[in-house]
Amino acid sequence: SLERRSDVIGRVLTPEGRREVVAGFHRLHAGLETGLARWLGEVDGLDFEGRRRGPLLEADLRALGVPVLLASGAPRAGGRGEALGQLYVLEGSALGGAVIRKQVLKSGGDLAGLGFLNPYGDAVGARWRSLLSIIAREAAAGGGVEPMITGAWAAFAFADACLSADPVDV
Repeated sequence: SLERRSDVIGRVLTPEGRREVVAGFHRLHAGLETGLARWLGEVDGLDFEGRRRGPLLEADLRALGVPVLLASGAPRAGGRGEALGQLYVLEGSALGGAVIRKQVLKSGGDLAGLGFLNPYGDAVGARWRSLLSIIAREAAAGGGVEPMITGAWAAFAFADACLSADPVDV
């Protein structure tokens, strides 16, 4: 599984691992977000700009003394459905961020340079449910779920390439 291959919790407990993980999340989010803006900027109720974590990750990289590099290699969505599938993966990582934060603190680590893991504060659950409602609405409006599944699989493969401790290029 990606969770096992990425070992995010174990890696963020060391300075070098933390820098690698944050750089990987930056590549994932900034890379996908660039292509998603075209398709999702006008989706009713989505607030795509408010969901972007690229800027948070850039701030975290600067805090960790890591240069912000151009994110490359991200798959490009071919339409709104694929874009929503990719966003589903990105937003799912916000839920995982709460788990990672708790585990880091439990392990005696700090949260320096990990602000991206808490993009919505206490609203993370509400933002997730909102996305699920929008996805259901868009699928019912005629787009179906197939493009969303295609987009999600592409985003999961890219996440694996960006976050695995032993990454594979996409």
